[in-house]
Amino acid sequence: SEQVIGNINELKKNQQELKVILVCLTIICVCCLIMFLTNGITMIYENKEEALGFYEIIATIATLCSMAICSALMFPILKNAQHEKVFVKSNATLIEVIGVILEINGIIQSLFAYDHGTHLIYFLLGVFFLFIACVFKLGIQMKEEQDLTI
Repeated sequence: SEQVIGNINELKKNQQELKVILVCLTIICVCCLIMFLTNGITMIYENKEEALGFYEIIATIATLCSMAICSALMFPILKNAQHEKVFVKSNATLIEVIGVILEINGIIQSLFAYDHGTHLIYFLLGVFFLFIACVFKLGIQMKEEQDLTI
């Protein structure tokens, strides 16, 4: 019975940690969407003063759009995690899409941005998300195999 109580306490602790992580991720996603809006408004204002060049505008729009799309794609992942559905195919697919979007943004940054060092960050982040998607797919496959053996 002590082991059962210990397991119950461990589950409660894990659920509390998951809730804290989900709240933090939600705050980050909302902040990214707010940044998208404020940077877009700022870019329009600065462009009236002709402070930005054409290529810099394209690079900025690509980054802002990728931030907004990736933030929006995080919400279904968070919703699934709240329902204790972490290793599901939809999460793996969404994480993979986020990685592809970041890679595309890296390509756009390398073509159009004046500061050519920033594209490396997007390439690295994209590879990281694609790696996490592969880990999720392996986790799903292992979970399915485990479910079949029981």
